[in-house]
Amino acid sequence: MEYVIDNAEQKACKYLSAYRGRQLYANAAFFKMSMTSFYDRDQRVRVECFFQTELSDPKAVIFQFGNGDIFALSEHLTPDFIVKAARYLGLGNNNMLHSLPGDYDEVAAILSRYLETYKEKKQAQCMYDATASLRDRFLDIEVAQNLYMVLDQMRSERRDIKVLVIDDDEFALRFVRKALGNEYAVDVAHSALEGFRKYACLAPDIIFLDINMPAVSGHDFLSKIFEMDPKAFVVVISGHDDQYNISKAGYLGARGFMSKPFAFDEMDSYIQQCAAQPEMVV
Repeated sequence: MEYVIDNAEQKACKYLSAYRGRQLYANAAFFKMSMTSFYDRDQRVRVECFFQTELSDPKAVIFQFGNGDIFALSEHLTPDFIVKAARYLGLGNNNMLHSLPGDYDEVAAILSRYLETYKEKKQAQCMYDATASLRDRFLDIEVAQNLYMVLDQMRSERRDIKVLVIDDDEFALRFVRKALGNEYAVDVAHSALEGFRKYACLAPDIIFLDINMPAVSGHDFLSKIFEMDPKAFVVVISGHDDQYNISKAGYLGARGFMSKPFAFDEMDSYIQQCAAQPEMVV
């Protein structure tokens, strides 16, 4: 008996195709293990042992899907076995026995739904892994020990106030450029990682930071920026005026909080606070 777990949904669809329009006969059944205590894949040995012992078919193929459900193909599948398996696995009495190739279309339709769900979950997992990987790489960036001294020097050698806005919302970035561009030198970044790099290159006097960015959040940025520059002046902005974001941002070192949509006067007020600091030369 063959017991398939890895990419079981794809392999089951491919295996089933052998019965399409051919004189090959077998019975098939689905067991909704995801609804029982056998959902955990750690129960595989018990499930596999049951099918191997009770089914007694060396040609049987058992597919265990990502959600734990079982798809079984065997000439030895019978209504009596279905009932016995349902009792052992803690299932209800609604497990149908399908005959191939007669019920091919019905079985194929069920498998296609499993396959679609599998693809969606795999895509979501890939996106999650990519996001987690980007965040890990960001948090692992090594900052040169004396970089803050270089940043201080860059700020002291210019007379204009440089503003850096970090936000994944293009509309918000255009608004800030238009609102502040006539008074200050404004640069923008579309992600925390881009903003971190630009901070090291530009030594801005103040940062307006969106807290709710994908992959690397504003909170992640705050936890890292003070490694580069302990004097960084950061004001966080968010579309959600909730106490959690405000408290966490303050704990991580933010100097202020603004809710979207924000006003020029509010931003200018923070810039003036920043400019009034003794350590800033303008």
